[in-house]
Amino acid sequence: MSKTPTIKENLRYDDIENEDFEILLDEEFLDIENFLNSYIVKEVDEENVDLTIDKLRHYMPQNKNEEIIKNENMNLYSKVSTSMGLLKMQFKIFNKLYLIASIILVLCGVIGTIKLNLNPYLCAYTVSPIPILIGLAEILRGKEENMWELELSYKYSFRQILFAKLVIISTTAIALTLVTSLILTGTYSEVSLLRIINICLIPTCFISLISLILASIYRGMNSIVLSTSIWMVVSNMVDNHTINYIVNVKNYKLFLVLILLFGLTIIASKLFYKKSINFIDYKNLDF
Repeated sequence: MSKTPTIKENLRYDDIENEDFEILLDEEFLDIENFLNSYIVKEVDEENVDLTIDKLRHYMPQNKNEEIIKNENMNLYSKVSTSMGLLKMQFKIFNKLYLIASIILVLCGVIGTIKLNLNPYLCAYTVSPIPILIGLAEILRGKEENMWELELSYKYSFRQILFAKLVIISTTAIALTLVTSLILTGTYSEVSLLRIINICLIPTCFISLISLILASIYRGMNSIVLSTSIWMVVSNMVDNHTINYIVNVKNYKLFLVLILLFGLTIIASKLFYKKSINFIDYKNLDF
Protein backbone atom coordinates (compact mmCIF):
# COMPACT_ATOMS: atom_id res chain seq x y z
CA MET A 1 0.00 0.00 0.00
CA SER A 2 2.95 2.29 0.56
CA LYS A 3 3.80 2.10 -3.09
CA THR A 4 0.61 3.82 -4.13
CA PRO A 5 1.54 7.47 -3.42
CA THR A 6 4.76 7.11 -5.42
CA ILE A 7 2.92 5.57 -8.32
CA LYS A 8 0.28 8.26 -8.19
CA GLU A 9 2.91 10.94 -8.37
CA ASN A 10 4.78 9.44 -11.34
CA LEU A 11 2.08 7.64 -13.26
CA ARG A 12 -0.46 9.12 -15.59
CA TYR A 13 -3.84 7.43 -15.42
CA ASP A 14 -4.30 7.52 -19.17
CA ASP A 15 -1.26 5.24 -19.59
CA ILE A 16 -3.33 2.10 -19.31
CA GLU A 17 -0.69 -0.09 -21.01
CA ASN A 18 1.72 0.44 -18.11
CA GLU A 19 2.05 -2.53 -15.73
CA ASP A 20 2.07 -0.25 -12.71
CA PHE A 21 -1.37 0.98 -13.71
CA GLU A 22 -2.85 -2.47 -13.05
CA ILE A 23 -1.13 -2.59 -9.69
CA LEU A 24 -2.58 0.78 -8.83
CA LEU A 25 -6.06 -0.35 -9.79
CA ASP A 26 -5.80 -3.48 -7.68
CA GLU A 27 -4.70 -1.46 -4.68
CA GLU A 28 -7.50 1.07 -5.15
CA PHE A 29 -10.13 -1.65 -5.45
CA LEU A 30 -8.75 -3.30 -2.34
CA ASP A 31 -9.08 -0.03 -0.41
CA ILE A 32 -12.67 0.35 -1.60
CA GLU A 33 -13.48 -3.25 -0.67
CA ASN A 34 -12.03 -2.83 2.82
CA PHE A 35 -14.01 0.37 3.32
CA LEU A 36 -17.26 -1.22 2.24
CA ASN A 37 -16.66 -4.24 4.43
CA SER A 38 -16.04 -2.00 7.42
CA TYR A 39 -19.15 0.13 6.78
CA ILE A 40 -22.04 -1.06 8.89
CA VAL A 41 -25.65 -0.10 8.18
CA LYS A 42 -28.05 -0.35 11.06
CA GLU A 43 -31.00 -2.58 10.43
CA VAL A 44 -34.18 -0.56 10.36
CA ASP A 45 -37.13 -1.77 12.34
CA GLU A 46 -39.91 -2.98 10.02
CA GLU A 47 -42.49 -1.29 12.20
CA ASN A 48 -40.81 2.09 11.68
CA VAL A 49 -40.68 1.49 7.93
CA ASP A 50 -44.41 0.71 7.81
CA LEU A 51 -45.20 3.74 9.96
CA THR A 52 -43.21 6.03 7.65
CA ILE A 53 -44.96 4.61 4.58
CA ASP A 54 -48.37 5.16 6.16
CA LYS A 55 -47.52 8.79 6.90
CA LEU A 56 -46.31 9.41 3.34
CA ARG A 57 -49.31 7.67 1.81
CA HIS A 58 -51.53 10.65 2.74
CA TYR A 59 -49.43 12.93 0.50
CA MET A 60 -49.60 10.68 -2.56
CA PRO A 61 -52.44 10.92 -5.11
CA GLN A 62 -54.66 7.86 -5.34
CA ASN A 63 -54.54 7.89 -9.13
CA LYS A 64 -53.58 10.05 -12.09
CA ASN A 65 -57.01 11.64 -12.31
CA GLU A 66 -56.72 12.87 -8.75
CA GLU A 67 -53.30 14.35 -9.51
CA ILE A 68 -54.66 16.08 -12.62
CA ILE A 69 -57.64 17.48 -10.70
CA LYS A 70 -55.30 18.73 -7.97
CA ASN A 71 -53.09 20.50 -10.52
CA GLU A 72 -56.14 22.01 -12.22
CA ASN A 73 -57.42 23.29 -8.88
CA MET A 74 -54.04 24.84 -8.13
CA ASN A 75 -53.96 26.50 -11.57
CA LEU A 76 -57.51 27.78 -11.09
CA TYR A 77 -56.62 29.18 -7.67
CA SER A 78 -53.53 30.85 -9.14
CA LYS A 79 -55.56 32.43 -11.96
CA VAL A 80 -58.26 33.67 -9.58
CA SER A 81 -55.64 35.08 -7.21
CA THR A 82 -53.87 36.84 -10.10
CA SER A 83 -57.14 38.28 -11.41
CA MET A 84 -58.13 39.57 -7.99
CA GLY A 85 -54.74 41.22 -7.56
CA LEU A 86 -55.07 42.87 -10.96
CA LEU A 87 -58.59 44.12 -10.17
CA LYS A 88 -57.38 45.64 -6.91
CA MET A 89 -54.48 47.35 -8.67
CA GLN A 90 -56.66 48.66 -11.51
CA PHE A 91 -59.27 49.95 -9.07
CA LYS A 92 -56.58 51.87 -7.20
CA ILE A 93 -55.14 53.52 -10.33
CA PHE A 94 -58.45 53.92 -12.17
CA ASN A 95 -59.50 57.55 -12.45
CA LYS A 96 -61.72 58.25 -9.44
CA LEU A 97 -63.39 61.08 -11.36
CA TYR A 98 -65.06 58.37 -13.43
CA LEU A 99 -66.83 56.99 -10.38
CA ILE A 100 -67.69 60.44 -9.05
CA ALA A 101 -69.05 61.70 -12.39
CA SER A 102 -71.09 58.53 -12.94
CA ILE A 103 -72.66 58.68 -9.48
CA ILE A 104 -73.44 62.41 -9.70
CA LEU A 105 -75.00 62.26 -13.17
CA VAL A 106 -77.14 59.20 -12.39
CA LEU A 107 -78.32 60.60 -9.05
CA CYS A 108 -79.11 63.96 -10.66
CA GLY A 109 -81.28 62.16 -13.21
CA VAL A 110 -83.07 60.16 -10.51
CA ILE A 111 -83.59 63.15 -8.21
CA GLY A 112 -84.80 65.28 -11.13
CA THR A 113 -87.30 62.59 -12.07
CA ILE A 114 -88.67 62.43 -8.54
CA LYS A 115 -88.84 66.22 -8.12
CA LEU A 116 -90.51 66.80 -11.48
CA ASN A 117 -92.72 63.71 -11.14
CA LEU A 118 -91.54 62.26 -14.45
CA ASN A 119 -91.97 58.71 -15.72
CA PRO A 120 -89.58 56.53 -13.61
CA TYR A 121 -89.19 53.95 -16.38
CA LEU A 122 -88.18 56.68 -18.82
CA CYS A 123 -85.63 57.96 -16.29
CA ALA A 124 -84.14 54.49 -15.83
CA TYR A 125 -83.99 53.99 -19.59
CA THR A 126 -82.22 57.32 -20.14
CA VAL A 127 -79.63 57.51 -17.35
CA SER A 128 -78.53 53.85 -17.18
CA PRO A 129 -75.95 54.00 -20.07
CA ILE A 130 -74.08 56.96 -18.55
CA PRO A 131 -71.45 54.90 -16.61
CA ILE A 132 -70.68 52.85 -19.73
CA LEU A 133 -70.08 55.91 -21.92
CA ILE A 134 -67.89 57.63 -19.34
CA GLY A 135 -65.98 54.41 -18.63
CA LEU A 136 -65.16 53.71 -22.28
CA ALA A 137 -64.13 57.34 -22.67
CA GLU A 138 -61.72 56.83 -19.76
CA ILE A 139 -60.24 53.70 -21.37
CA LEU A 140 -59.70 55.43 -24.72
CA ARG A 141 -58.29 58.51 -23.00
CA GLY A 142 -55.70 56.31 -21.31
CA LYS A 143 -54.70 54.86 -24.68
CA GLU A 144 -54.33 58.27 -26.32
CA GLU A 145 -52.24 59.55 -23.39
CA ASN A 146 -49.99 56.45 -23.62
CA MET A 147 -51.07 55.20 -20.19
CA TRP A 148 -51.38 51.69 -21.60
CA GLU A 149 -47.62 51.57 -22.19
CA LEU A 150 -47.01 52.30 -18.50
CA GLU A 151 -49.52 49.69 -17.37
CA LEU A 152 -47.94 47.08 -19.63
CA SER A 153 -44.70 47.47 -17.66
CA TYR A 154 -46.38 45.48 -14.89
CA LYS A 155 -46.43 41.67 -14.90
CA TYR A 156 -49.92 41.56 -16.43
CA SER A 157 -50.74 41.13 -20.11
CA PHE A 158 -52.74 43.59 -22.18
CA ARG A 159 -55.65 41.13 -22.28
CA GLN A 160 -55.76 40.99 -18.47
CA ILE A 161 -55.54 44.78 -18.09
CA LEU A 162 -58.29 45.46 -20.62
CA PHE A 163 -60.49 42.77 -19.08
CA ALA A 164 -60.02 44.30 -15.61
CA LYS A 165 -60.99 47.76 -16.87
CA LEU A 166 -64.14 46.41 -18.52
CA VAL A 167 -65.03 44.52 -15.33
CA ILE A 168 -64.70 47.71 -13.26
CA ILE A 169 -66.88 49.66 -15.69
CA SER A 170 -69.49 46.90 -15.92
CA THR A 171 -69.60 46.49 -12.14
CA THR A 172 -70.07 50.23 -11.68
CA ALA A 173 -72.87 50.33 -14.25
CA ILE A 174 -74.68 47.36 -12.69
CA ALA A 175 -74.29 48.76 -9.17
CA LEU A 176 -75.72 52.14 -10.22
CA THR A 177 -78.52 50.33 -12.07
CA LEU A 178 -79.49 48.51 -8.88
CA VAL A 179 -79.32 51.71 -6.83
CA THR A 180 -81.46 53.55 -9.39
CA SER A 181 -83.98 50.71 -9.48
CA LEU A 182 -84.23 50.51 -5.69
CA ILE A 183 -84.68 54.27 -5.31
CA LEU A 184 -87.39 54.47 -7.98
CA THR A 185 -89.13 51.35 -6.67
CA GLY A 186 -89.15 52.77 -3.16
CA THR A 187 -90.49 56.11 -4.39
CA TYR A 188 -93.13 54.84 -6.83
CA SER A 189 -95.28 52.01 -5.50
CA GLU A 190 -96.48 51.03 -8.97
CA VAL A 191 -92.95 50.38 -10.24
CA SER A 192 -91.88 46.72 -10.58
CA LEU A 193 -88.31 46.09 -9.46
CA LEU A 194 -87.62 43.27 -11.93
CA ARG A 195 -89.12 45.20 -14.82
CA ILE A 196 -87.20 48.40 -14.12
CA ILE A 197 -83.93 46.44 -13.78
CA ASN A 198 -84.54 44.94 -17.23
CA ILE A 199 -85.37 48.37 -18.65
CA CYS A 200 -82.11 49.72 -17.16
CA LEU A 201 -79.88 46.90 -18.40
CA ILE A 202 -81.26 46.67 -21.96
CA PRO A 203 -80.17 50.19 -23.03
CA THR A 204 -76.93 49.71 -21.08
CA CYS A 205 -76.06 46.61 -23.12
CA PHE A 206 -77.24 48.27 -26.33
CA ILE A 207 -75.06 51.35 -25.84
CA SER A 208 -72.15 49.13 -24.76
CA LEU A 209 -72.53 47.14 -27.98
CA ILE A 210 -72.62 50.26 -30.16
CA SER A 211 -69.75 51.94 -28.29
CA LEU A 212 -67.44 48.92 -28.49
CA ILE A 213 -68.09 48.48 -32.20
CA LEU A 214 -67.45 52.17 -32.90
CA ALA A 215 -64.35 52.15 -30.67
CA SER A 216 -63.07 49.15 -32.65
CA ILE A 217 -63.54 51.03 -35.92
CA TYR A 218 -62.33 54.53 -35.00
CA ARG A 219 -60.12 53.69 -31.97
CA GLY A 220 -60.34 57.21 -30.59
CA MET A 221 -62.48 59.65 -28.64
CA ASN A 222 -64.55 60.29 -31.77
CA SER A 223 -66.20 56.93 -31.21
CA ILE A 224 -67.45 58.07 -27.79
CA VAL A 225 -68.85 61.25 -29.33
CA LEU A 226 -70.72 59.15 -31.88
CA SER A 227 -71.95 56.75 -29.19
CA THR A 228 -73.17 59.64 -27.04
CA SER A 229 -74.96 61.15 -30.03
CA ILE A 230 -76.67 57.83 -30.76
CA TRP A 231 -77.69 57.53 -27.11
CA MET A 232 -79.19 61.04 -27.13
CA VAL A 233 -81.08 60.40 -30.37
CA VAL A 234 -82.48 57.08 -29.15
CA SER A 235 -83.44 58.61 -25.79
CA ASN A 236 -85.33 61.43 -27.51
CA MET A 237 -87.13 58.94 -29.74
CA VAL A 238 -88.54 57.11 -26.73
CA ASP A 239 -91.51 59.04 -25.33
CA ASN A 240 -94.05 58.13 -22.66
CA HIS A 241 -96.18 56.19 -25.14
CA THR A 242 -93.20 54.08 -26.25
CA ILE A 243 -91.95 53.44 -22.72
CA ASN A 244 -95.45 52.42 -21.61
CA TYR A 245 -95.54 49.92 -24.47
CA ILE A 246 -92.17 48.52 -23.34
CA VAL A 247 -93.39 48.32 -19.74
CA ASN A 248 -96.35 46.19 -20.82
CA VAL A 249 -94.07 43.64 -22.49
CA LYS A 250 -93.77 40.47 -20.42
CA ASN A 251 -90.68 40.11 -18.27
CA TYR A 252 -89.44 36.92 -19.93
CA LYS A 253 -89.44 38.65 -23.34
CA LEU A 254 -87.44 41.55 -21.92
CA PHE A 255 -85.08 39.03 -20.34
CA LEU A 256 -84.55 37.26 -23.68
CA VAL A 257 -83.74 40.59 -25.33
CA LEU A 258 -81.31 41.31 -22.51
CA ILE A 259 -79.55 37.95 -22.97
CA LEU A 260 -79.26 38.53 -26.73
CA LEU A 261 -77.77 42.00 -26.25
CA PHE A 262 -75.43 40.70 -23.56
CA GLY A 263 -74.11 37.99 -25.89
CA LEU A 264 -73.57 40.51 -28.68
CA THR A 265 -71.78 42.80 -26.21
CA ILE A 266 -69.36 39.98 -25.31
CA ILE A 267 -68.60 39.48 -29.01
CA ALA A 268 -68.09 43.24 -29.44
CA SER A 269 -65.71 43.21 -26.45
CA LYS A 270 -63.57 40.57 -28.16
CA LEU A 271 -63.60 42.64 -31.35
CA PHE A 272 -62.56 45.72 -29.37
CA TYR A 273 -59.68 43.78 -27.83
CA LYS A 274 -58.41 42.43 -31.16
CA LYS A 275 -58.56 45.85 -32.79
CA SER A 276 -56.97 47.59 -29.81
CA ILE A 277 -53.82 45.45 -29.81
CA ASN A 278 -53.21 46.20 -33.48
CA PHE A 279 -52.96 49.98 -33.33
CA ILE A 280 -49.65 51.39 -34.51
CA ASP A 281 -48.08 52.29 -31.15
CA TYR A 282 -48.16 48.67 -29.97
CA LYS A 283 -47.94 46.62 -33.14
CA ASN A 284 -44.45 45.37 -32.27
CA LEU A 285 -45.24 44.34 -28.70
CA ASP A 286 -45.96 40.77 -27.67
CA PHE A 287 -49.29 40.60 -25.91
